Amino acid sequence: MSDRSDMGAPGIGAMPPHYRRNATMFVLDMICFRIASSFVNGSTVLPVLIATLSQSELTVGIAQGLIDGAWFLPQLLTASWMAGVSRKKRVCVRMVILGRSLLLPLAVMVGFLGASRPKLVLLATILTFFVFYVADGVASVPWFEILAKALPDRRRGRVLGLGQVIGGVAGIGVGMAVRYILSDASPWTFPANYGVLVGLAACVFWLGMGPLLGLKEPKWEGRPERPPTVRETLRSLPGILRRDRAFARLIVIRFLNSFAGVAMAFYVLHGRENLGFGTADIGLFVSAQVFGSLLAGFLTGLVQDRYGPLIHMRCLLLLGAAPPILALLALPLQSVLGDALVYYYVLLYGVIGVYIGSFGWPYINWVFEHTQEAERPIYVGLMNTFAATAMLAPPLGGLLVSQFSYQVAFIAALAFALAALVVSIGLADTRREQSRSAAAQSTS
Repeated sequence: MSDRSDMGAPGIGAMPPHYRRNATMFVLDMICFRIASSFVNGSTVLPVLIATLSQSELTVGIAQGLIDGAWFLPQLLTASWMAGVSRKKRVCVRMVILGRSLLLPLAVMVGFLGASRPKLVLLATILTFFVFYVADGVASVPWFEILAKALPDRRRGRVLGLGQVIGGVAGIGVGMAVRYILSDASPWTFPANYGVLVGLAACVFWLGMGPLLGLKEPKWEGRPERPPTVRETLRSLPGILRRDRAFARLIVIRFLNSFAGVAMAFYVLHGRENLGFGTADIGLFVSAQVFGSLLAGFLTGLVQDRYGPLIHMRCLLLLGAAPPILALLALPLQSVLGDALVYYYVLLYGVIGVYIGSFGWPYINWVFEHTQEAERPIYVGLMNTFAATAMLAPPLGGLLVSQFSYQVAFIAALAFALAALVVSIGLADTRREQSRSAAAQSTS
């Protein structure tokens, strides 16, 4: 008996096999991932935990850089390997299990040893999240390949957007839970409160294994009999960048946009140290950021499908300039707003949520629409490997804060965001490329 979701729709063409089931599984997978990530939010919860354990802004920056870069570091090697793997889902599942199995032991360490052995727990926290994101980075290459094959271009945005929206609604509640767990009314004090947060994240991450296992992997056709070796892949990179100038420009844009996050870990520390916010306010910021990611879902669903990845990308670059501007204005506004300043900072984290929630999709979708299926693993891996240079951004931010001030780090973030927007002016529009190609085929 056929699935109606596999049939064509007006203006869309035939749906890939198992479209409805796979779309549902991708949505559920994204919801679980977003809920779990909110308990250990990388812009609020983790920086404060690391700052409390280390008492050093530079350590916060270095730790954040390692964690941020971990997701990108294995991309190129994985892309080369995955080019010849026919069972991509199996690789994805195994790597996800590896990463998520470390979180519950970490929760126990944080909860019971965070006060008595802070340096040991600091090291364990950094290493655990580093390995977690390395494993997730490896898993992301087959995950994105399945996504590209299972969902057509003009349906992909709405599926991703729906996952972001529903995950965002649930994540707002998570933020309220974080606020309670870190507040004075909580039955847990430091470090047990952070141990509870890591433990809750671990449980929801494991729930997310269900949708991942439920995906129906598409059939892979036309793959090379012998995958390119890492050496062959590395040798091909200069040629790809010389031959494909549009892709080279995309690499530069993503590099600059990644460095616009130079101050991302320090907005919350600035608020705590200079603006008088309490630890419990972190929960408000988590909720605001997750609400922003909900709005990012609408942005992804509407702009990506209707206008294409280039317009989506430029919206993202404009959003990247907003948080440092808002942070720079916070201290001058403190005397005017008084206790209401915390709600101004809620706005800042709402914008951060839209920015982070939108970050990867326009780049990935631009590559999907710009390249042929056989090229996608190498292009995605190459793009994300270059993006690993972003791991230097948080240490740079920590250095700027420790040597100068938070404001200097915010100014640097603004400069990178504006530079990325300027470079994007000359980037090729994939939707126009597709229209010209379709017109040429119709006249031939």
